[in-house]
Amino acid sequence: MNGLIPFEGDSFIPVEILAIRDRLKITTVIETGTQFGSTTKWLGQHFKTVATIEADPAFIDQSGDNLSAKNIALHIGLSQEVLPNVLVKGAMYYLDAHGCEIGGCPLKEELSILAGSQPKAIVIHDFKVPDKDFGFDAYDYELKIEEIEHLLPAIFPKGYEIKYNDQADGACRGIIYITTL
Repeated sequence: MNGLIPFEGDSFIPVEILAIRDRLKITTVIETGTQFGSTTKWLGQHFKTVATIEADPAFIDQSGDNLSAKNIALHIGLSQEVLPNVLVKGAMYYLDAHGCEIGGCPLKEELSILAGSQPKAIVIHDFKVPDKDFGFDAYDYELKIEEIEHLLPAIFPKGYEIKYNDQADGACRGIIYITTL
């Protein structure tokens, strides 16, 4: 079951996240969309501090020991309500709460909240990758660059770089990596 494997079984995502961590010297990750905590557990094994936000307590009840590490802080609630309270300068934000039935798709709100917080990186899972046949999410809007690009200058006032995954396995979902210059 892909929900119990980090990054829905995609072996390419962890490699890229570690490369970004090392290049930008990131020690903290803030995750939205904990679900069963398999990605959270992996993040906890590779970063000094992890904060994760989940809106649906039923997922937490099924997470087993995935969230038991001392360096993982679990926050229950809607990401757009909790995120302002857990912002960390220089963090990586792994945004994956958009599949939540509770509260709709919060991606644009999450990104608006990040303005002024000086993140080093934002990683958005289930994102539409141009010219690739990877899965992506669509709600009242598709998760694609045209929907969020206008929000990025406020988040990265000194500029940013965008990279998409060009390979995927496991659930074969699209992903975008946005890093500060």
